[in-house]
Amino acid sequence: MPVDATGSATADPGTHLPDLASFLKNLSNQLSELGRHEEGLAAVEEATTLRRRLARADPDAHLPRLATSLTELSHLFADLGSHKRALTATAEAVAVRAAGAVCGSPSPGADISHSAE
Repeated sequence: MPVDATGSATADPGTHLPDLASFLKNLSNQLSELGRHEEGLAAVEEATTLRRRLARADPDAHLPRLATSLTELSHLFADLGSHKRALTATAEAVAVRAAGAVCGSPSPGADISHSAE
């Protein structure tokens, strides 16, 4: 169930693409809960593609969410029995998270008030 990320989402990517990626992740979760893992995988793959694009444009703002998308992707690969692809996605998530740490990007939802500890 791919979603076409054209039109207004591409006209102003800074405004619309982060939301579209979040909606696709939520769609993926719902599809997976219904046992529709292949469709969920397609949605999270599209979300990850959008997150990659956003992270290239603004790493500080988007690397943490890219790592989260890669982790979601890893879980779905594992659910579908594709453990090698799950491991690859997890390894990439770790690398992206490390790159985000170098850039100074906090994790999504992180309490940055304790980040200096």
